[in-house]
Amino acid sequence: MSITWLHISDFHIRSGDPYDRDQVLGALVRSVADYRHQGRSPDLIFATGDIAHSGKQAEYDLAGKFFDDLLTAAGLAKERLFVIPGNHDVDRDLGVGLARTLDSREEADKYFRPDRPHPHLTQKLGAFIHWHNQYFAGIRVVPNNSTCGPAALLDLNGHKLGILPMNSALFCEDEEDHAKLWIGRRCLEPALAELKNLNADLNIALIHHPLDWLNPIESPNIQGELESSVDIVLRGHLHEARIEFVTSPEGEHLRCAAGASYNSRRWPNRAFYATFEGTGLTIYPIRYEDAPRPTWTTDPSVFTREAGHGKTFPVPRLDPKLKVQPSPTPLRAEPAPSRFRGNIGSRGNRPFVGREELFAQIAETLGDPMTEGVLVLSGPPGVGKSELALEFARRNRDRYGGGRFWVDASTGAVDIALAEIGKNILALSFPSDLPLQDQGRQAFYSLGSEPVLLIYDNVVSFERLAGWLPLSGMRCQVLITTLLETQDSAWPCMQVNPLSPAQSHELILKLTGAEFTAKYGDGIAAHAGGLPVQIVPEATTLAYEVRRGRKPSPGSVLAREADSSFRAPYLRLEQPSRLLLHAASILNPQRMPRAELSSTCGKGSAGA
Repeated sequence: MSITWLHISDFHIRSGDPYDRDQVLGALVRSVADYRHQGRSPDLIFATGDIAHSGKQAEYDLAGKFFDDLLTAAGLAKERLFVIPGNHDVDRDLGVGLARTLDSREEADKYFRPDRPHPHLTQKLGAFIHWHNQYFAGIRVVPNNSTCGPAALLDLNGHKLGILPMNSALFCEDEEDHAKLWIGRRCLEPALAELKNLNADLNIALIHHPLDWLNPIESPNIQGELESSVDIVLRGHLHEARIEFVTSPEGEHLRCAAGASYNSRRWPNRAFYATFEGTGLTIYPIRYEDAPRPTWTTDPSVFTREAGHGKTFPVPRLDPKLKVQPSPTPLRAEPAPSRFRGNIGSRGNRPFVGREELFAQIAETLGDPMTEGVLVLSGPPGVGKSELALEFARRNRDRYGGGRFWVDASTGAVDIALAEIGKNILALSFPSDLPLQDQGRQAFYSLGSEPVLLIYDNVVSFERLAGWLPLSGMRCQVLITTLLETQDSAWPCMQVNPLSPAQSHELILKLTGAEFTAKYGDGIAAHAGGLPVQIVPEATTLAYEVRRGRKPSPGSVLAREADSSFRAPYLRLEQPSRLLLHAASILNPQRMPRAELSSTCGKGSAGA
């Protein structure tokens, strides 16, 4: 005997003009009745989230009427319908002031204690819980102290079916939910123990979000527990029809995403029929067609090469052909070489002078590398902030076993830089449709299993950087270099000053030798004003000219590197400030009459 279910998801039911929705969902109700009369009759219906549009009570009143009609069309009682919430079932108005996410395992363990209040559940999802518990009164309830359960056992057509509802929507807030959601290991573990005790032939978990949307702190544990305990995971959220066969050291199972059942008539609307028989699950996709009349029919776009456009998948735990047989003589596999974790270039034979005392101060300020830490290095352009940070990283390889990474933050595209690090250095694999920001976020969260150092170079906005700083308890330390004012910085700051004349001469000496320094050192040091970005290229260029038999003139040219260093802050100045600088360069710096300054810069700068 077989068991058939209808998997639907993502309805976004809202108040207002119902015409468009009624065309699609009304056609679904009629088509379910037609399929039933044709012999495709569901024994169960699973609805995997986004029942409402914004988590309001009036929306659930409309949803209840839809489910009544659907159950009548399928010939089923409410006991055969299972409904879980999604991100659109959150009333975001009631989430103001609640934590955006949790930052550590310790926070999660405290938050998900069953004897503690869970405002993200009872407050943000209050309307869903109220409707659900009334609609299914006497049948099942949504727990108010857990995201999982209660596990249910159904005896259908000679099969025992275990069903575990899961709520991934507690921490949903906006379009940036990826990697911020929590199930809570403390919730899942007792629920899976309850499911195991049911001794079902087939175990099914219901969840709205893909599992990689969970916070990386707990995602590997949640996925591993499900892979070892359930046979099929049914989900929604991404509005795409997708079947995945997942295998890992913990186990194997199927993950099935049905697509959106109502996403307006502008977009595809989909659902799945699924039939379990023996050791296999056959998926039969259907979709809405608006012409020549509203109806739901076979969806050929999912399994385009299959006869009848359905496909059978083996259930891993039940199919003996998929069970891994132990090798009679286990072979010892050679471990793959570990990847080098870093992108900071070697210093080579270039000298580094005048900063020795700062290295100890940086290490002391950042503290124990097993904990999070942030330090801001500030100072004028060309003073050597970036080189100081990079040299600290080079000299502290043993301190940061998890890697040392440089990130160009001058454009604010930290997410792109971290995504590239994730792909090219950490060997992370991202879904092809995952946005770059989410790729960067996953790469960021993958750091910290061992102490790691990030250098955010040339930061232009502390506010934009805030989301890329280490979380509480993360083994990640950050050096920030910036030209921004740091008086109100939330993190410790260290001023990097120009080299002293003696230090400038020491640098020139190591670059060019004693004879050259004796003749040209004073001129180069005076012209550079203690800025290594001018000293190094000017000294090396003039030394080359001397070797060629020429007589160079120190202080005559601004080095290309120095020009580039000064250009960045110059380009961020507003126009009046730029005009003021130009005026200062052409007027007598000892005496600038207001009238002359006004005529040069314009009235808007006369009072500057």
